[in-house]
Amino acid sequence: MALTTLANALAVYHAKGQHEAQKEGHIFRVWEDGEVSMTKCGVLLNQRNEHMQEAGFGKALPLWVMPEAYGSHGFVFCIDSRQAADIRDMIRAALFPPA
Repeated sequence: MALTTLANALAVYHAKGQHEAQKEGHIFRVWEDGEVSMTKCGVLLNQRNEHMQEAGFGKALPLWVMPEAYGSHGFVFCIDSRQAADIRDMIRAALFPPA
């Protein structure tokens, strides 16, 4: 998958997750290196620690591919762990394309 196509797909997922991030509860984030984390959302978004669910791949996508930045990193909001796993798989495929 071309990085531009991936960026467009991630933006669609992110828009859905961004809406969910405004509600109280928890939200998943997938970072540019494939790390999956979970944090509180709603009024506590970015005010609590991230809890790593899956480690990153040791290699990262360019930040412009990610729909949102946080410090020097980029991420995608995900509404649940299944969506986070799907996005992580897309990032893995972009970072390590089949030979």
